[in-house]
Amino acid sequence: MTEKGLRFTVASLVAVALLWLLALPLLQFSWTVVENWVQFHLHKGQLFSIDRWLDATTLALALAGPIVLLLSAFGVLAAIRSEWPRWPVLAVPLGFIVSLYAMVCIPNVPLWHSELFGNLNHLGSLEYRLESWNRIHERFPLTRAEMDSALGAVATEPGPYRQGGKRLDYQIEVVLNQTAPYRTNPQQPGIVYYAVDSAGRQFWLTVSGIDAPFSDRVTMARTDPFTASKQPWEGLLVFSDANVRYLKNGFR
Repeated sequence: MTEKGLRFTVASLVAVALLWLLALPLLQFSWTVVENWVQFHLHKGQLFSIDRWLDATTLALALAGPIVLLLSAFGVLAAIRSEWPRWPVLAVPLGFIVSLYAMVCIPNVPLWHSELFGNLNHLGSLEYRLESWNRIHERFPLTRAEMDSALGAVATEPGPYRQGGKRLDYQIEVVLNQTAPYRTNPQQPGIVYYAVDSAGRQFWLTVSGIDAPFSDRVTMARTDPFTASKQPWEGLLVFSDANVRYLKNGFR
């Protein structure tokens, strides 16, 4: 092998080593998707799940890790086999492009955020209607009948949750004489709790959820499943009459 060929081989192998390091989080994501898919189908009938939690985008990104490894293998063979043409080593920069693109996209796939986005949109719609009702009556609803009048059909629109293949609609419960957001141990996701003080001057909306792509356990929906308990209201997802309480640092 000539000195020029040796330098080419060494540079190519160093680039491949860096590419393998970039591929590690992609492979971890691929493993997570496969593991979730298996667990979901093993217990499908018993679980609450997010609608379309595993879509085409998520599947495509799950293939990014194996594709990067395949491209790096082409790069290694082109670098060490002198009888091969040199152009297959272009697979290495292509692997870098795939890796960087996937690393940017993975944090935003629906696998992690579709539940939060669905709940944000629904609670935002309810808040808007409650504020409109308040402008007319100079207070917020204090009875179920007033609540139904204020919200109409929006209160029971389809939610992001499923159980046993059935789509679950949002429901709403009125909780009177409250001075803080309401939380409980719910039995079903998608239940909105309208907590209001005794004078109808302030309200808070919270909602039950699963804080995961699928789960057999229902809890109160949060801004982030991993929000530290020292956060205000322990990261509870809350809408109020004043503003959206999006209580994770950096999202105010």
